Order: sequence, then C-alpha cells, then structure tokens
Amino acid sequence: MKILRSLIVPVILLFGFLPQMAFGQTKLTSLPSEEEKIIFEEVTTFAEILLYYSKLSLNKPADIRTCAQEMLRMKPNEKSCRDKHSAWYSKEEAQMLETEVEGKFGGVGLELSEQDGKVVVVSPIDGAPAYRAGLKSDDVITKVDGKLVVNIMDAVKRMRGKPGTETKITVDRKGKEVTVKVVREVITTHAVSAKTINGLNSVIGYIKVKTFSKVLPEEFRKEILALRAKGVTRVILDFRSNPGGLLLGALEVLYDFARSGDILMVMRERDQSTVYDTAYVKKELKLKHEPGMFRDMRVVIIVNKGSASASEIFAGAMKDWGFPVVGTNTFGKGAGQTMLPLSNGSLLRLTTFEFLVGNSKTKINNIGVIPTHEVVDPKPSSSETLREDKQLEKAIELLS
Repeated sequence: MKILRSLIVPVILLFGFLPQMAFGQTKLTSLPSEEEKIIFEEVTTFAEILLYYSKLSLNKPADIRTCAQEMLRMKPNEKSCRDKHSAWYSKEEAQMLETEVEGKFGGVGLELSEQDGKVVVVSPIDGAPAYRAGLKSDDVITKVDGKLVVNIMDAVKRMRGKPGTETKITVDRKGKEVTVKVVREVITTHAVSAKTINGLNSVIGYIKVKTFSKVLPEEFRKEILALRAKGVTRVILDFRSNPGGLLLGALEVLYDFARSGDILMVMRERDQSTVYDTAYVKKELKLKHEPGMFRDMRVVIIVNKGSASASEIFAGAMKDWGFPVVGTNTFGKGAGQTMLPLSNGSLLRLTTFEFLVGNSKTKINNIGVIPTHEVVDPKPSSSETLREDKQLEKAIELLS
C-alpha cells in the first residue's frame, strides 16, 4: 500500500540515529537486535494507525499532532481524533474476530460495543442465556467471574467457553452494580420467525427479525409471502433487541417496501456521499425484480433500545416513508467501521462512514430512531403474552 510504504524511510532514519540520541544525562545506547525489532514494529504500527486516521476516518482530525499526543498520553476523555466506536485489536484478538464471524460458538449471547473505553451491551440476542438472565441494552460490563474487564475483546474471550459451564457477569446499570449467573450455550441465531395474531377485526401477521444475516432476505420473503397466501395484508415487524448485522441484508428487505425512486439511505464518507436509492440498490445487489413488492401491505414496526445499526436503518427509512414505528428510542449507532489490517497482523477498526436514512436523509448516529408512537418497554426482556406486551398491543391497535 502506497501510504504504508511511505512510512519506511522516516522510521528507518529514526533507528539509524538511535545510538546517538541523548536526553539530559541519560544516553540511549544500542539495544539488543531483538528489542530494536520489537520497537520498530510497534512504532510502525503506531504510525500506520495515525496515517489511517489522517486519510480515512469519517471526520478528519483537526490537528494530527494533537491526535498523536492524545494517543501517547492514553487519556480516554480526550477526543481530538478518536470516536467511541473505533478500536485497535491485537493479532490474537483479530483472530478471535474471525472466529466470531463463523457464527457458532459457546457463549452467553451478547452484542457488545466499546465506547469511550467501556464495554457496553448493545443488545442481548433474543432467547440467548444473557437475554434470559435479564441483561439489558446500555449495561456496562465491568467484571467477568469477579475480574475486571480490560476491553471488549477481553470480555468476549472470558465470557466464551464450553457449553454448560457457568460464568458470572457484573454490570454497571445506571450506577447500580448488578451480577448475574449465566450458563453458556452454543449460540446460533435464526434470522426470522413468523406467526399470526388475532386482531380486533382481522388476522395480523407477526414477523420477528432477530438479526440481519446472509439468509435474512430469502427467509423474510418466504415468511411474508406465506402470510399473503393466507390472505394476511397487515403485518407487524418486530426489531426489538435486534443488534443489526449485514447492511446489504437490510437494504434488500427494505427495497421490497420502497417506491421506485425512494432513497433507502445515504452513506456519508469524509469526502463523498453515496445515495442508495432503489435504482442503485437494484444494480449493486443484482436484483431482478422491481422495488415495492410488499408496499401495498399495512405495516407497523416495533423497536426498543436494543435495536441498533441495520435495524435502525430499516426502521428509520420505513418511518420516513410514512410507516408507524412503535416502542422506545433505538440505540443510535448510525456509523460504520472499516477493518483495516496493520503490518504486524493486528487490526484497526476505524469509523469511516455514517448513515443518513430515507428520502429526508435523517441522521441517526448518536440520536437513534424516535418512534412515532412511544410505548415504554413492558419488561427487561420481551413478554410472553399479549396482555403483558404494551408495545405489541399498540401495534395491533394501529392495524385494527
């Protein structure tokens, strides 16, 4: 990479002068070759990170020198160039991330985010052990099995383990310390589940969208077509505690509710913006059918604080197009990160773009999607019966 090659000369020059450098009365003499090699690698990595920030981050640092000094001082409250979603992963942690992408492992079922040095719960996976134990969105994980967590990867590593074993997770919940016992399971997620509900005057379809995966568009289309075949024309889409997932999966499903020419989202990078209208999405996703396959259906969306990222893009665009949204304010993660490999095998996760949704190009990052009908969560996790679920009751009322 051209940017990285330009690093080599200044770094080599630095080490060429290393034996002659002196500060006060202490002279830096030559180091053992192995130590020099380690220092060279770490300085190179640091320089790579600064270059990526300078060239690719969503918001260009106003002063790259201040940015570098902030990182050297390691003061978490300074934010001249960093944002709460960017992070650095060691080589070992990068390998763990690859394992996570495979999607099947022994764990507790939490979607996490590292924000300002804190490990924050975005959402417990619906039905997973952490969900059943009552962990909530915005809980800050402080300890696992009584030991303080260092960062997000440390927390993930210690919460994973052999299915059937127990772990204790301690969180800070709005200033109160809460500890829960969770038994690990093999975590697998099914993207969609569907059923019918008896409304006041008609049968209503109910589709729970748990995550945006590769198979979601196909599964979603299959379920909604099955409802249509039964004569169902009114549908509730439940995105509560859906932490997001693959952006393209969300766009493909959203495309089926859009009118021709509608804007699904705008991806804003530092120096350019890309408009994802129906024509662009059709071309990029190589779709053969026209948009709006399900536009004629009456739809209500349910969201909560655990609805994040791709869920917010979907709900935000649908709201902009006039569909009712019931529940509470969503998480507010409307920014995207790019995984940038570094020369020593580590990774930099850098915020490089943000999403603006719908024809109105509405900002959702750090704001979330505000429901058209606010109904407070009935319980820490979804209710099992209709009479306990005020949000679902409201959605049914709107469709009756």
